[in-house]
Amino acid sequence: MMKTTNRFSKFWFPLTCVFLVAFVIGVVVIKYKNIETVKLNKSERFLTTDKYYNETLFLKGESEKDNDWQINDSVTGAIIPHHGLAAKYFSSFFNVISGKNIKTIILIGPNHKLVGDNPVYTSDLTWETEFGQVNADYELVQKLTETGKVGIDDKIIEDEHSVATIMPYIAKYMPGVKVVPLVCKEINLNKIGELTEIITANLEPGVIVISAVDFSHYLLAQEAVEMDKETISVIETHNYEKLLSFGNEHLDSPTSIILLDKIMRSVGADKFNILINSNSFEITGKSNQATSYLFAVYGK
Repeated sequence: MMKTTNRFSKFWFPLTCVFLVAFVIGVVVIKYKNIETVKLNKSERFLTTDKYYNETLFLKGESEKDNDWQINDSVTGAIIPHHGLAAKYFSSFFNVISGKNIKTIILIGPNHKLVGDNPVYTSDLTWETEFGQVNADYELVQKLTETGKVGIDDKIIEDEHSVATIMPYIAKYMPGVKVVPLVCKEINLNKIGELTEIITANLEPGVIVISAVDFSHYLLAQEAVEMDKETISVIETHNYEKLLSFGNEHLDSPTSIILLDKIMRSVGADKFNILINSNSFEITGKSNQATSYLFAVYGK
């Protein structure tokens, strides 16, 4: 009886080791499969632009675009609107920057509905547009969200027209270019400074930062022109405190403009060039309730 027990004890330790190794391998395999399943499920979900895409406006804009816009190859950032009526200007802009060496667009815009608890949101999902897919820059999104300063909410991003309106133009003119959408509530200069540092630290060659912001709202066309002069002057002089005090009569997202401007100054892209300053009156002929547009670029 003692001999049998001793013989069993000789094999107890190696058998236990084999069992533990098999158990660990099994856990790792199951975990890996679960991760892959999550990735698969994630990749099968898309953000759509259906809610904000207007085919008539888009095609009309295509036919009226200006092929003579000039942008320097050093372009690092830009201000554009997000108002669908500006279709011909969108087509003109994306047509000309499509020839630049751009791999990722960080697209900043206002959180119009002020939803969610975080000041800034993004998404790592792919956009499904009428002109093909626009993939998120997953690695860059992950780097930004890991800081704890940027939250992820796919629904907020999909329902925000400051980014959704732009996606069909990116898909059509810049196939293969990835995006990092960022929608912002209005925040103070300290928090904007923190975001500036985070984004600047993760900028690489081929990444361009674009803020999609509509300028003057709800005024007569001539009043909008005067408001734009003031807003542009404040941007050019980097008077952030004054810019933060502006409301919809000037622009709908001071934070998005300040964040862009501070990032550009951080990377030395301080050459500011206005491509066009227009408003909806020049498109519709209606002088009341005008929305104004600024297309401008930053370069080195």
